[in-house]
Amino acid sequence: LGDWLDEGMYEFVTYGLSTCGVDLYGNISSNWFTVIDTSDPCLTLPTWLYDRIMAHLPVDCTPDMAPCVLRPGSRPLPVLSFSLWDSQEPPPGEEYKSIVIEVPLEYLVFTSGNGTDLLCVSQDPCWIGGDQCPPARNASMQDSRVTFGSMVLGALATTVD
Repeated sequence: LGDWLDEGMYEFVTYGLSTCGVDLYGNISSNWFTVIDTSDPCLTLPTWLYDRIMAHLPVDCTPDMAPCVLRPGSRPLPVLSFSLWDSQEPPPGEEYKSIVIEVPLEYLVFTSGNGTDLLCVSQDPCWIGGDQCPPARNASMQDSRVTFGSMVLGALATTVD
């Protein structure tokens, strides 16, 4: 499965991504292309989405790609919620209309060698000062995606076929 950017990765579309009751896709889109990439442990996001999520979390971040540091006393963290279909056009069957998948962000916390708690959420490296990805296109599903790494999958009961 895949295209030139995601060759061989499992891919799907997430709808209504939210945290703390805030729609993170906002005025950009109702959904976003998402891939599973277990070669990276983190949740990786396009810069515009990364900035929106981090605005709602108790973290201190640096401009580089290093994971953000959790502020002391900031736990438990909220959940990241999404659906696999548009709530306006759900698949047939009443049982699907209310299913929301939740990723507890607690599952994305790890402790560094110096004892600091870090959140394994990162920006797509394509958008951090890279010449290969023009900033004007960073909100295009053709050029960017949400990536679920192994720690995200660990928070879910995940089966791929």
